[in-house]
Amino acid sequence: MVGLWKPSNFMTDRGVLKGYPDGTFKPENSVTKAEFTVIVARLFDKYRSNTLPEPRYVRKQIDANQLTEAKYTNIKGFVDVTNTYWAYKEISELYDSQFEYKFTFNGNYELLFEPEHQLTRLETAGLFAICFDQFLNPDVTDKQLQETLTKMKDVIFRIAKTPTEFSDMWKEQEEAEQRGDKTQHLIFAQFRNQDRINGGDTAYPLAQTIVNFHNQGFITADASGMLYPKGSLSRAQFSTILYRIHKLVVSKKVFTKYSSIVSAASHMK
Repeated sequence: MVGLWKPSNFMTDRGVLKGYPDGTFKPENSVTKAEFTVIVARLFDKYRSNTLPEPRYVRKQIDANQLTEAKYTNIKGFVDVTNTYWAYKEISELYDSQFEYKFTFNGNYELLFEPEHQLTRLETAGLFAICFDQFLNPDVTDKQLQETLTKMKDVIFRIAKTPTEFSDMWKEQEEAEQRGDKTQHLIFAQFRNQDRINGGDTAYPLAQTIVNFHNQGFITADASGMLYPKGSLSRAQFSTILYRIHKLVVSKKVFTKYSSIVSAASHMK
């Protein structure tokens, strides 16, 4: 039962997870982007990508067959996060330009963070995947993507054979989103190179994240095949995912690179 759920002692003893003034944790509550940021910043207190020298060049996987070198710079700030906002410091230090496609813009093309936005399961996975890309997004083949995604009932995996078909699928996706459809559409093109699929700017990273998080047991489809990618994420679920990611980083023997919290390895049980 959710009411009996308790966060791990490792997280609470070190102040990573904190309850409310009334002594409750409220595990059923949703997690906002600001809360996600602050909690991740507490655990991985050395991870401050927006404070590093710029520009930074990182090798990124475009799809199963292609790597590129990405250039990242620091974000100068968000117009909806002032220096008096409770999570200003963490938001300002954590996110550099590699996260930019996760944010939106106002009418003046100014960057918005939307700190009170309640994260979905897939949005949470996407943010974690950028933070720890080398651990959470191992390479997967086109075949692995298709085999895993086609088993999920609320993830629609489609391959367009022509530019017209690709355009039609995008239109159908947009119409579905306008109706409030809770399924996640992933549209790939196979007319540019018939030997492989190409997901463009967003489909491949999303597909890779979904498959890797499912295979590693972080955010998984249930027994009926439902992933609930656009469903909200509770504090209890988020805490469990965070602890599992912490254990993965510890297992890679790089935890001290990201965190000053001591004796993390002793909690690998």
